[in-house]
Amino acid sequence: MRLIIVGNGVAGITVAEQVRRLDGKAKIEIYTDENYGYYSRVWLPELISGGKTVEKIIMHDAKWYESKKIGYHQGTKVAAINPKEKTITVDKSKTEKYDKLCICTGATCNVPPFKNTIVEGVFTLRTIDDALAIKAYIKDKKRAVCIGGGLLGLEAARNIKKTGLETTVVEVFPRLLPKQLCNTSAGILKDKITHLGIDTVLGATVEEIIGTDHVTGVKLAGGRVLDADFVLISAGIKPRLELMQAAGLKVNKGLIVNDYMQTSDENIFAAGDIIEFNNRGWGIIPAALDQAAVTAKKIAGIQGEPYAPTTPSNKLKIMDFDVMSVGTMILDDADQNCKVFISKDEMKGIYKKFVLREGKLIGSILLESKPDEQFVSQNINKPVSDDEVQSHLKIVKKES
Repeated sequence: MRLIIVGNGVAGITVAEQVRRLDGKAKIEIYTDENYGYYSRVWLPELISGGKTVEKIIMHDAKWYESKKIGYHQGTKVAAINPKEKTITVDKSKTEKYDKLCICTGATCNVPPFKNTIVEGVFTLRTIDDALAIKAYIKDKKRAVCIGGGLLGLEAARNIKKTGLETTVVEVFPRLLPKQLCNTSAGILKDKITHLGIDTVLGATVEEIIGTDHVTGVKLAGGRVLDADFVLISAGIKPRLELMQAAGLKVNKGLIVNDYMQTSDENIFAAGDIIEFNNRGWGIIPAALDQAAVTAKKIAGIQGEPYAPTTPSNKLKIMDFDVMSVGTMILDDADQNCKVFISKDEMKGIYKKFVLREGKLIGSILLESKPDEQFVSQNINKPVSDDEVQSHLKIVKKES
């Protein structure tokens, strides 16, 4: 079997590694238009501040691909997919044949339709090259505006602040991390961010980027102008669908796949940020890993379990602040069939929220509460007693 994987992110690399484990004889080739080995995008903000170097975030170099007997073609753009011939076209004219094809091209940064987004000084952050370009550009700058108060936006803002720029985060929703935190927990996070010297403007719609030769500010609906000589847009992602549309594969908001990550062509698979399954996408690393595992088995000819939608899960440090958000119904709209347990100490920045439905733990938010993270990870979507949850509500002073 000859497997071609397009894309070298977490989904693509996991498919390659697991297919190799299941099939030692398969010929596996990875194509990517980037010029680096596999790296984790979560470290990109630290490239801006100098907290990490490119070498430190590369997790798989050329020797790794060689050790796994995986052909690796970096800096190679796939120009077309030809399902009838079972080939891809690379570098505009060269064709490569496949038996199975897996598309893991991920997504690009979403840029809302603000006016004047192409003026010099406006950036997005998705690749190593993006991070390096931002680092070079802001060396002599003073004021930054980060549009978007999601995970990437906040981490980027923190690292931009570390370089010495006055930094403001603008979020269209009335709270930070609107998909992961409820109003109370988001308020605690906002206080933490303010303490670090980062301003936040919430519930604000960006109308226009101001500047002619280069950016000079951001205009909000209502007329308020935020001075800026650097702007970062972190407004979500959108799947890269151009190749798939041209190939005649079925797409909607993402590349549509079935329970086994097959597209509308049975020999073409997909995983990660590119996909749409049951009318939704995920855009999170745990989902990419789950999807890649299902994909690898099917490609290797093993009839494994179909894909079960991944439970939303985010566990990370945001601005040196431990945040864990897992599951559903964790925001401010839990239905009447749910039991909600909450404890908090806003002075210490600690917040705990556990949501139960029919005796199962279906969601949790934890701020600065690492001792409780294992309990949540091990019991999400499993039966737990009220007493078990109550035992985790106690606020323990954080060790210095």
